[in-house]
Amino acid sequence: MSRAKYSAIVLRYVHDAVSAEFVNIGLLFVCSEQNVIRFSVLPRTKRVVEFFPGAKARVIRAALRQATASAKPWLNRSVQASGLPDERAEALREMAYAVVPRDDSALQWSEVFHGLSHDASATFDRLFERLVLRYEEGAIQHKRTDDQVWRTFSKVLEKRNVFGRLQEFEVSAELESVKFKHALKNGKWHLMEPVSFDLASAESITDKAKRLLGQMTLLKGSDTDFRLYFLVGQPEGDEGQEAYAKALRILGEIPCEKVIYPESKAEEFAADLVRVAASAH
Repeated sequence: MSRAKYSAIVLRYVHDAVSAEFVNIGLLFVCSEQNVIRFSVLPRTKRVVEFFPGAKARVIRAALRQATASAKPWLNRSVQASGLPDERAEALREMAYAVVPRDDSALQWSEVFHGLSHDASATFDRLFERLVLRYEEGAIQHKRTDDQVWRTFSKVLEKRNVFGRLQEFEVSAELESVKFKHALKNGKWHLMEPVSFDLASAESITDKAKRLLGQMTLLKGSDTDFRLYFLVGQPEGDEGQEAYAKALRILGEIPCEKVIYPESKAEEFAADLVRVAASAH
């Protein structure tokens, strides 16, 4: 595959305009030739607050939620393959200002930068890891991210014309709330959670499964009727296979209705969801 041009721009939290000190908190990326538009933000605000003690975590989280919501119509264009912006700096800036307006708030965009890539989505993941997540405390070192695993499953859903019916949905219980990016309702909510276990160490694999066990167990008391779909990426080498098998057993202990699909069963998962969609109401 020949290399395609991409453009990217970093979202920053600038606490003091005079000192101009900042923390990178998001990344917007476009590669029209490969039909890729991506936008992601920091999953937590702890590092921002530690760096700038006067920063208000609640306000930053609200701003990032708004930015994510504003980006969604643009991200849908990559699915529909229509109306994608090109890689010119002014086109990306126009998109960026639609996501986070240009004003005197603490959220500011960097200059646009460009590059070439054989795999635009993989390049975005690497850039996001290096520019935004690099100094996150406790950040898991992925060989593949959850988003990369999701793309394996989303491709089969696109072929079966189900992808466009997915939406975000948040499940709330007394002690926990979880927002699922990919959900479908047909009486009950069918909630998809892509999980990469293709991680740098065996300990990271089992630790990630344990965190999911704890988080999803807290949703058991929710009033929402739901079924969980764990869409799992397996480690690519032999090194993590024993930990991977243990991680699957840990997910199996989650006390909610659930099903676990490895990437090798992506077509089976798609067929299952097609049946769910056919009976949706």
